[in-house]
Amino acid sequence: MLDSDIYTSAARDNERLWECGDVFEIFLEDPRFPGYVEFHVAPSGHRMQLVFREEGTFRRITQNEVPLENFFRDDPLFDFFTGPFDGGWQVVASVPLSVFDPTSVSLAGLEWKASFCRYDGSSSGQVPVLSSTSEHRVASFHLRDDWSVLHF
Repeated sequence: MLDSDIYTSAARDNERLWECGDVFEIFLEDPRFPGYVEFHVAPSGHRMQLVFREEGTFRRITQNEVPLENFFRDDPLFDFFTGPFDGGWQVVASVPLSVFDPTSVSLAGLEWKASFCRYDGSSSGQVPVLSSTSEHRVASFHLRDDWSVLHF
């Protein structure tokens, strides 16, 4: 990701990284299972992991029926590397099949939904610039109908 002001105030895992500055977000849905996962990576190497096992969970969170913190996962669910390069920073991530189904051995023939998103924050506290690989109708990364399909 091109970035002239790589910044995050994140100091630990499972902070609300989108509030800390720069963050790369991974949203994945295996349609065979209800819900989805959301993984965030900050340039500092900190992660935030959310697992929404039930349909409608995000709506319940936004309506203050349940706290977001109920869905944080501390055990590492995916591997990643992050680091700077000349003019920006990068994320390389690997998400195992077991995130959805511990018994699966292949993705062949499956179609998952996914969205890869970014908050481009700044050290000056300006409103972050949002971007996504999906064509969102509104700036809400959780709209799964707008996510792209991954064909395996």
